[in-house]
Amino acid sequence: MTMQETTRLLSLLKTAYPAFGKGAHPANLEALWHATLADVPYAQAQKGFVKLVQSCKFTPTVADLLENINKISASEEGYIAKVRYKVPRRTL
Repeated sequence: MTMQETTRLLSLLKTAYPAFGKGAHPANLEALWHATLADVPYAQAQKGFVKLVQSCKFTPTVADLLENINKISASEEGYIAKVRYKVPRRTL
């Protein structure tokens, strides 16, 4: 995820959770979240964010978001494995 994508995600979090980031220096907050989510594709982070907003009543942490991302990734990988298993292979 790029820094611009991290900033976009943090903006969404601030919209969904008005108390998010209060008392923290914005540059430090962005740097922390970017360092933590740098290897996460933005599309996966968006999916995790949607699940987060649907289930989290209080201001989330980056760990909460990562937990949702990991659950979604595991679920998608399991689905892909099932689909691959069901597709008959051609024999030569």
